[in-house]
Amino acid sequence: MCEHIRVKTIDDMFETISKVGKGTYGTVYKCREIKTNRILALKKIEILQEQEGFPLNSIREIRILRSLRDDNIIGLRYIITDEEDRVYLAFDYCEYDLFGLIYSSEENVFTDLHIVSFIKQLLHSLKVCQDSNIVHRDLKPANIFITRNNVLKLGDFGLARKIVENNPRYTSKVITLYYRAPELLLDCKVYKYEVD
Repeated sequence: MCEHIRVKTIDDMFETISKVGKGTYGTVYKCREIKTNRILALKKIEILQEQEGFPLNSIREIRILRSLRDDNIIGLRYIITDEEDRVYLAFDYCEYDLFGLIYSSEENVFTDLHIVSFIKQLLHSLKVCQDSNIVHRDLKPANIFITRNNVLKLGDFGLARKIVENNPRYTSKVITLYYRAPELLLDCKVYKYEVD
């Protein structure tokens, strides 16, 4: 369940532990929720152009994550605004992302059982998306998160879209170039779930 909370300052609710990463639309911190001691990932939304308002990608991500409920989809727990009208999104915290695990050492850290389990969980998360008419459009190892207990969670839904039958045309400029489907490389604008 995702709650909207208004606070005086974000420090009233969270203690920042460390900075986890920075993307185009926000900076992500590992935080401890003061009230519950729960560890969450807190994304501070960056408004790049004041005159353009709140980022459309963030609006889509919020809308889509509020509609998806599954153990293999990153959970959006809170939408938080402060007195200065800054916006934060609090997500489930995952200790790892697949990219970091793949490239963390020269030796393979995965057993065959890990690989089979991760493939099964990823396919399940894509099935949940497709059953909800959602195409992720940014599948890559850095957007696939893994908990300490080896639960895979699909995250970063900023480029995701709900597939609508009466609007079959979408941009082909999605998905990080190295992971882009061949039809998108060829500028196809009519596609559905196959790009994932």
